[in-house]
Amino acid sequence: MSFWDGLTSKVEGYRAGQQAKKSDEIFKAQMDYMQRISVFTLGNFVEMMSEIKAQSGVEGWSKMFRTKEQQDQLEQVMIDVKVGEQLLPQELRNPTLVGRRQRLRMASDAGVDVAKVNAFFRNFEQTVSIHRWVQRRSSEGLPIPKTMDEFLRMSSTDSKGLSGMQGAKQGKGRGRLGMTSQLGW
Repeated sequence: MSFWDGLTSKVEGYRAGQQAKKSDEIFKAQMDYMQRISVFTLGNFVEMMSEIKAQSGVEGWSKMFRTKEQQDQLEQVMIDVKVGEQLLPQELRNPTLVGRRQRLRMASDAGVDVAKVNAFFRNFEQTVSIHRWVQRRSSEGLPIPKTMDEFLRMSSTDSKGLSGMQGAKQGKGRGRLGMTSQLGW
């Protein structure tokens, strides 16, 4: 191995460690947030996605130090933020008001196809499920995961209340931090 190969390997290892640390910090902040609030609303979800975008440095020079998969996950967060910004105040308060026409409007206004809007709402429902799970564990005095790996491990042995989370139940995650991955989620 040449000097440059060794140096490159060390830099890549350091970068991966820093990214994992940042993901764990964001994940822990999300878990803490979910413990603090009693009801998880669509407004909370939009706020959480915006916070992830801000904390992750999704834009700018730091994106050059991410893997393609990590950058793709963060770009999905950006899409979720754009979609969330299209929600009207009454829709934020009552997601049942968002039907086919509203989803088409949101897609058009956000500049994405309606499949992205539908994915946004699936991620919201998944996050609501995780919130209920965290609230139940907290009320029962059970530990709350601090990392995505802990979440996957805990949810595979205690999936009670994780409706619609088959990937997490199987230990696969969703590949997104909205929750199952979106950086840590």
